[in-house]
Amino acid sequence: MDTFIRLTREQEIGANSYWIGDDKNGLVLDAGMHPKQYGGDAMPNYKLLNSLAVSAAVVSHSHLDHIGTLPYFLQQYPKINAYVTEATMKLGEALLHNSVNVMTSQRLELGITEYPLFTHEEIDIAMDQIRTVKYNKTFKVSDYPGCKLTFYDAGHLLGSACILIETPDKKILYSGDIQLEDQTLIPKCSISDPKAIAALKNIDTLIVETTRGASPRDPNYTRKNEERRLAQAIQKSLNLGGAVLIPVFAMGKTQEVLMMLHNFFESGQLKKAPVKIGGLSTKMTRIFDELADSTPRIYPEFSLLEAHNIKGTPRHKRSRKREPLVTQPGNIYVMSSGMMVPKTLSNQLAESLLPNSKNGLFFVGYCDPETPGYAIQQTALKESVSLGGGRPKVARLCQVGSFDFSGHCERDSLKQWIIDLAPKQALLVHGDLDASTWFEEELKKALPNSTIITPQAGKPYPL
Repeated sequence: MDTFIRLTREQEIGANSYWIGDDKNGLVLDAGMHPKQYGGDAMPNYKLLNSLAVSAAVVSHSHLDHIGTLPYFLQQYPKINAYVTEATMKLGEALLHNSVNVMTSQRLELGITEYPLFTHEEIDIAMDQIRTVKYNKTFKVSDYPGCKLTFYDAGHLLGSACILIETPDKKILYSGDIQLEDQTLIPKCSISDPKAIAALKNIDTLIVETTRGASPRDPNYTRKNEERRLAQAIQKSLNLGGAVLIPVFAMGKTQEVLMMLHNFFESGQLKKAPVKIGGLSTKMTRIFDELADSTPRIYPEFSLLEAHNIKGTPRHKRSRKREPLVTQPGNIYVMSSGMMVPKTLSNQLAESLLPNSKNGLFFVGYCDPETPGYAIQQTALKESVSLGGGRPKVARLCQVGSFDFSGHCERDSLKQWIIDLAPKQALLVHGDLDASTWFEEELKKALPNSTIITPQAGKPYPL
């Protein structure tokens, strides 16, 4: 194993996928889909693999930007295996089937003839090539002589993994997406204490995410204070007789917020109120609950659906005169999508929520500047904002707040983790150019004896 190639098309977060290998064997790391591109442009540049050996694949976790084109990729390599954790397999399978539905709709609405990139049946076929693995158990890779893998809990999402790749001459660690602090439900990365770091110190190459490199965090930030702020904001709206909307991603953030709300209720920070989720979020939460006794979490064996008395997808009342879904006073709506893109539940509920000063709209994650969620956060009180989809603008009268509960490690902690590992080489991936540039500059100063590189798309680099 002597070469690394970035299969992503641009220097940004998107269709994450990388190849490492040599003339005889190769390993593909992740098979993502770009969230802002369409058709073939949304896929990694798999054509680069035509002249390369492909022996196996690994998937770090089940977010679409890491697993979104796995069925398409495995169609091209029907004899190889893809290695994932059990949680990644189950969450990823559900997410991929939902993705087929989305792509099918986009084919009709946007005229994207390439969609869907794969079918429901092809997902089922791809699942036959999936091999599930356990954390902290080293195993040999079939069809890749001399290659061993060890998955470690990455702390980012249920089932997420940092992956150690060992061959007779190289030791490489792929971080995937990583969180070095405990979240509400998901515990921090298992490679975080001094003993675990020491065991991996001086590896040959670290392939590491740089997501938050351009986003310094308030030095006074604590998660406890951020949770307190959120509980107080929710209670303020409920006390006024309003409703609360928390836009979330169906997988990961939904479950974190549900756990957080339960803790607020139990501790008395928040008076008990009905919590509503829907659609894909319910399916994903059910999978989280099914795995409650077999995956690392801060609250073992805890059932989120049972705690909030959620039995299925809720029915929302619709106004006879208007199309949008209507919020009901006193309810807390934890609805996808997190960025409030058109035609999602959070976007539709916002039309009735925004014009009422009693209501609250609270963001708990990142919003892309091109999305309605971002636009709302930039809209002053009493000004109007577009929710997209060709609808009229809506007056923003409700309370709006933003809270930092990112599943990605903040940059200074991640920088120190890299310094402590002291790899001979660090390849900086999964970050916009300004983010990876910050890491590159900082690490070159801190690790003068290490090679620090932000690899360009499609260019080979020695491992």
